[in-house]
Amino acid sequence: MFSLLLNSLNTVPNSSGDEVSITNPTDSNWKSKFQEVFSISVDSFYGNLKDYANDINTVLPNESLQLQNIFK
Repeated sequence: MFSLLLNSLNTVPNSSGDEVSITNPTDSNWKSKFQEVFSISVDSFYGNLKDYANDINTVLPNESLQLQNIFK
């Protein structure tokens, strides 16, 4: 997961869908670049994750859920 986040610091899609380098993170500045891009510090990000339940049953939709009800 960390490599995906770090990769997203480096490139974003432009209006044509091409990825464009925006921050050029390095070993010494990646935390500040992370905060610049995501508007949250690395410590706050991981602090928010500490309470995340890694349990598939907490994110499975209810069996009665219907797509038509979502888009009413």
